[in-house]
Amino acid sequence: MMKASDSRIAFGAIILVLITSSATYLIFVDRRPCPEVETGELNVSTALKVGYVEIWDNFTSKSRLFEEIIEPEINAYAEKMGQNVTFDFIVVQASDGGSGALDAVISLKSMGAEIVIGSNCVACVAYNYIRENGMVLVSSSSTQPLFSIPDDSMFRVCSPDQAQAPVLAEMLESWGISHVIVLQRRDSWAEGIYERLEEEFGSRDITEARKIVYGAETTDFSEHLKKANDAIEAAVSEGVPPDRIGIIALSFSEAASIISQTINYTETRKVA
Repeated sequence: MMKASDSRIAFGAIILVLITSSATYLIFVDRRPCPEVETGELNVSTALKVGYVEIWDNFTSKSRLFEEIIEPEINAYAEKMGQNVTFDFIVVQASDGGSGALDAVISLKSMGAEIVIGSNCVACVAYNYIRENGMVLVSSSSTQPLFSIPDDSMFRVCSPDQAQAPVLAEMLESWGISHVIVLQRRDSWAEGIYERLEEEFGSRDITEARKIVYGAETTDFSEHLKKANDAIEAAVSEGVPPDRIGIIALSFSEAASIISQTINYTETRKVA
């Protein structure tokens, strides 16, 4: 039976796996005191099976990563820490990308894995099965706060989307930015961050010069950049120095196109 200290090693090891095998995320440090948490024993054996669901076409390379690097190093670390636990990682391929994640999780359950490492695709497709069967999903990419359920079966290793707002506002404040133009894609993700960002502006004496929203399918941003350009000119005409004006883009990969298209809107290239 694994004790509470063993469980911390287990989840610490899984976090290390996720950092090794997933993208890097911005971490917001909450400086409030940590709450008291009661610990107890986990009813698992000392040989802990952990499943990993591969939804892309990287099964061979991901299997080698776990077999040759992750599993040996984590087991060596657990032994060095004097923990009576070994990890057996099982990598399975989800058929048809994320849509086959449920079958992959069922397969892992049949092989004795009670902990599953997976992405949002796994959560969307297989979460109910995971919860109903007493499993735990460890996610490196679940950032949607609306998916947070009391006593749920998901262990998240990155902060929720809204945590980006205080970080962005603090960064702007440290740069001396007093006026901000928000360029935002039209979806719930960006709107959620914006709502929190708006609160942060008010508490930090940062003025929102303009909010410009574009459709997620947009590829030509000339109309939106012209609005941003005009907003910058208006702020400058009121006496705001260009180096005190900033633009925040709440965007996905289209941010690269937005930046490249600013070449035709000179004022946008004079600000932060």
